[in-house]
Parts: sequence; C-alpha cells; structure tokens
Amino acid sequence: MLTRKSEAAGVPIKLHKLIYKFMDDLDDIVHDVRLKEKEVRGEDTAKEVVGTASILETFSVTNKKSKEKETVFGSRILTGELVTKLKYQVVRNDEIVYDGLSLQSLKHHKKSVS
Repeated sequence: MLTRKSEAAGVPIKLHKLIYKFMDDLDDIVHDVRLKEKEVRGEDTAKEVVGTASILETFSVTNKKSKEKETVFGSRILTGELVTKLKYQVVRNDEIVYDGLSLQSLKHHKKSVS
C-alpha cells in the first residue's frame, strides 16, 4: 500500500543493506536537489564545487613589490582540494561575501604546496 502511494506521488523508495551505499545515494539526491534550486533561482549552474575550506583567520599584509595591502586567508581544507588556477567564493551564512577570487599561492606553515 505504501509503495502504491509513493509511486502515485512520484516518490522513489530505495532499500539498502549497506550504510555507505545509502550515504552515496543520499549525497546524489542532495546534489540533484541543490542543482534544481539553483536553476529555479536562476544561478549559474556551470559552477562546480571541487573543494571546501573553513577560514580560520584573515590577515592583512603589504605586498613587497606593489606596496598594496592584500588579504590572506588562513584556512583549513575540509573536503576535496583547492587549485590555484580556479576561481573561488567566500560564503558566510549562505550569502556570497566574495566571488571570483583566485589563489596566488598555497602554503602549509611556511612551505609552499601545490
């Protein structure tokens, strides 16, 4: 009876024996829902999240060559990876604070990393 009602409402039912398979399906469903929300709001769907990081602290430093002040984000990578040739957003409370930022360098302590 439950199966007929869910089919009539267009709600799929999936059974899983392994928790990681359930988590994979759940991730896919959440990803699809977020893409649909972006389409409804008219946001650019070409953006893809390749990594996330948590900003722990911000620093204001002076560039030695140009003598201009620059902002440095001290952060910890949470998921995925960060690549210097991509563009990034800073998001706080689901609002975009900065958009189109690029990474000039990545460092672990004082050592440059890729």
